[in-house]
Amino acid sequence: MVVFLNATAAEDGGSGYEGGALTFYGLIKEPAFVSCGLPLDARSGMLVAFASNVVHDRSVTRGQRHRVATWFADRRLDLER
Repeated sequence: MVVFLNATAAEDGGSGYEGGALTFYGLIKEPAFVSCGLPLDARSGMLVAFASNVVHDRSVTRGQRHRVATWFADRRLDLER
């Protein structure tokens, strides 16, 4: 889970970060779309939850993006192994 804490440069008039779209890969299992990235235009205060095995990229091109990230585990999954 990720919570975005600051705004993009477009949102705050230029002092935020640029780039850094959270882009997910492999969500569409069709062969033609496996390497296609699906970008999410994150906003300040937005919470995004996704499985930890989902391939993602978040390259910031200018400034700094501040976020809080955490992981949750289901103990039952550990017991099934």
